[in-house]
Amino acid sequence: MVSKYSLALFALLAAFAPGAISPTTADAAALRRAARLDAAACCDPCIDYRDRSCVPACERTVKTELCVYDCCTGCDIKVPVCLPCCCTGEPTVCCRNGLFGRQVVRYDWCCGCSVQVVILRCGDVVVTYL
Repeated sequence: MVSKYSLALFALLAAFAPGAISPTTADAAALRRAARLDAAACCDPCIDYRDRSCVPACERTVKTELCVYDCCTGCDIKVPVCLPCCCTGEPTVCCRNGLFGRQVVRYDWCCGCSVQVVILRCGDVVVTYL
């Protein structure tokens, strides 16, 4: 399997010494496969929802998307969530690294509602309503 680093090295060498490198058909196929894998990494991840909120539920909810940057793939992940109507304005965002290579992003609104988005190392997402 071709890693991102070998792709970057190949592109760097091709840019500075165009005649020095001539990729074989196997290399070209590996580069195409790696490009498809990189494109697939930016696709929709598997999202698991958990509700642990202590805040009383509002009568109406609003569907919205939170845009979370995934450090591993370098892509923005759009995470659909349902928020109470009382969640207006911009949330306070806190990011940190979690255990086992996880990325944890917490969104806090002034009404007391909080959403924690955890991006697992495999690329899956866990959304917890706090």
